[in-house]
Amino acid sequence: IKSKMDKIKVAVRVRGLNDHEERGGFTQLHAMVRSWKVLREKNAIAQTTNTGEALPAKVGRTYFQYNKTYDENATNKQVYEGFCRNIISTFVGGMNGIVIAYGQTGSGKTYTMQGGASMKTDGDGIIQMAALDIFRNIEKNVGRMFVTRVSVFEIYNQEIHDLLSNEIVSSRQHPKTGRLMDVSEKIVCDYPSLIDVMTHGSTNRTVGTTEMNKHSSRSHTIYRITLESKLSPDNCENEKYKQESVKSTLCLVDLAGFAGSDTSRSPTTRISESRQKESSNINKSLLSLSNVVIDLSRKSFINF
Repeated sequence: IKSKMDKIKVAVRVRGLNDHEERGGFTQLHAMVRSWKVLREKNAIAQTTNTGEALPAKVGRTYFQYNKTYDENATNKQVYEGFCRNIISTFVGGMNGIVIAYGQTGSGKTYTMQGGASMKTDGDGIIQMAALDIFRNIEKNVGRMFVTRVSVFEIYNQEIHDLLSNEIVSSRQHPKTGRLMDVSEKIVCDYPSLIDVMTHGSTNRTVGTTEMNKHSSRSHTIYRITLESKLSPDNCENEKYKQESVKSTLCLVDLAGFAGSDTSRSPTTRISESRQKESSNINKSLLSLSNVVIDLSRKSFINF
């Protein structure tokens, strides 16, 4: 790692039209009206005029640069191979990693992370491609023995829900490793068993209908994979190294869409009160996340 900022990389993906928009007669021409255009050669996005031309570049206002940019024609596979694959390989090698999908409700976060309608049958999401690569890399490490554990949980209205046991769980502070969550873990041995556990957890997550998305994620969902490995006895003569293990954690996070215009306009209904509470807690937690990311860009470790 050359610098603290090398640990944090940001990519922007502009989604194409969804089925509902296409059925409604919405075209890509409409999307160009006062929208954003990906400038792939500069890894930037620029705000455009109603004719699709980029506005004068004002950094931080009409022009933003990132580590990677993907336009509306990019596939999940391109996003994974260009941005996520290296995180997975270093995770199997013993380093912690995290991939976070962030954006407004309806922007395509869950599609990017899970692929099509079914995580189990549509294997074109970041989660499925990561799972495949994890076991491919494990197979290459013939001199090491691995144990793979997985947990799935969500943060909803400031509570931690274990999506494998369907229970609300507590968290506690550890002086060295930060906050620990008492969520259940399942040991898996191959790709199908890992996807089975993640699919089971995914079906229990909290979703709801908003103005912009019929199936909006109303919680932050974390798919956490933990690897523990040590040298195989046949490949190590030193008793000390036989006992030493390497442990790493990978989190694949599908955040709830940040809230602003998705709350009900009627303050008297129970649904509106529920949405307003959700929105408040979503925005509060996203603010906390942004503070963590800012601190990590300045420090090697924060106890959060």
